[in-house]
Amino acid sequence: MKRALFAIVLLACVQAREFPRPTASPELRVDGEKLRFDGKEISLAGVNLSGSEFQCIKGDGIFDGPDVETLIKGLASWNINAVRIPLNESCWLGDSRLSSKSSGPAYRDAIIKRIQRFRALGWFVIVDLHWSSTGTDLATGIAPMPHAKRAPEFWTSVAGTFKSDLGVLFDLYNEPHIANLSPEAAWQCWRDGCTLDKNPVAGMQALADAVRHENARNLILISGLNWANDVSQWMTHQVKTDLLAISFHAYNFNRCNTPACFHQVPRGVPLVVTEFGENDCASAFSAEVIGWARSRGASFLAWTWNLWDCKKGPALIERWDGTPTPYGSGVRALLRQ
Repeated sequence: MKRALFAIVLLACVQAREFPRPTASPELRVDGEKLRFDGKEISLAGVNLSGSEFQCIKGDGIFDGPDVETLIKGLASWNINAVRIPLNESCWLGDSRLSSKSSGPAYRDAIIKRIQRFRALGWFVIVDLHWSSTGTDLATGIAPMPHAKRAPEFWTSVAGTFKSDLGVLFDLYNEPHIANLSPEAAWQCWRDGCTLDKNPVAGMQALADAVRHENARNLILISGLNWANDVSQWMTHQVKTDLLAISFHAYNFNRCNTPACFHQVPRGVPLVVTEFGENDCASAFSAEVIGWARSRGASFLAWTWNLWDCKKGPALIERWDGTPTPYGSGVRALLRQ
């Protein structure tokens, strides 16, 4: 979701920490448009857990919500098999101007423990670079593109941390959006990087390379332009790597918000609708998104498992026990089918 950018900072590079390596790590494969994990076809159906992208910047802890066991009880009642956890570049890498209680090792350890708990349930976890800096500022919102130096550092660390668990998927950048460039120039920048407003930005190729340089065989998800709602040139400018999927966002207020437009999303690679929702506290639009995703065997994760106004968030729940908002009620019914 769109958020304001502000403040100034210099990020520090950190050493990656790995999970304990399992004795036999299940294989993750891309089979045309399908995903296979441990030999079985998988489709993700779940929710986003917003909070870890902004709480640490506010100096108000790391997560938005209750303890993890209370959180799990509510989530399990919705019949999910996946969650998406937004990450903050400054907090993960550790910035000296942030509280040590909510950044650097403390932030990374909290994220790792929460993901380990979800994985113990067999749930898949998508981690995404949600808030990135534009250079010397703190990551306080969604920059048009990730920073040329800090974002690759972030993914080097994240990939090294989670590469032993292929049930953790990497969404390289939440919502790229580039203004004042021609469509061709914007897509070239999206893939190869460029300079925007005097700031060097990383293209998706550099972020994918950072992941693979760590020998991480996790699935890479890459969103398109216009706040992850435009993937029209995704295949033409496709990033060169394997184990790759499209990340797509669908909201009723996006430009591409009809079934006719959805059917123009490229075929031939797996698709994960990593965010969808609506700002009318209803669920008719979300039902269209889920129906379309299921029709092509795609995965989908609703925004968002937080106690916000369903017209502003949009929020799925009214209480952490999983009690839905009117919007969430429709989504929950579809998840339970």
